[in-house]
Amino acid sequence: MQPQPGEEPKIISRITGEHLLAIFRKEGFYAELTHDLGGDPKLNFKVEGFRCSVLFYGVENGAATSLQFGTGVRAKKPLEKVNLWNRTKRFLKAYLDDEGDLLLEYDVHLGGGVTETHLAEQVKLFRATLLSCLRFMQDPPPSDSAYPLLKPPNEPQ
Repeated sequence: MQPQPGEEPKIISRITGEHLLAIFRKEGFYAELTHDLGGDPKLNFKVEGFRCSVLFYGVENGAATSLQFGTGVRAKKPLEKVNLWNRTKRFLKAYLDDEGDLLLEYDVHLGGGVTETHLAEQVKLFRATLLSCLRFMQDPPPSDSAYPLLKPPNEPQ
């Protein structure tokens, strides 16, 4: 991700699914490139067993101007706890859907240009804030574990 010494970093103001997939893989994530119902790129990946995705927005000619990382957890959490997260934390937005399940979103805007290094940092920050939020939502919060007690769904391997 880092440019070679003396080399200027490439500035990115639009990104394709293939380019973001390459960044994810360089960061050690297994990710799969698919498309949403509108035909725009969509990246699927997991964080500690939780299924996550990246949606692409402002897509023209296969390249997006903004991204939204996200996941959902079928765990009923009190609205007060969700609001406390949003009031006291940054970067990751939490809310409840119509069924009371927890949804988590993290937006990345490419306007003005960013580097691959910056995008790689956003991938790592999404992972860290996701795990932090899941830990925060525990009742009571675990005191001795680096990982949340909320369990990802059981899936066939």
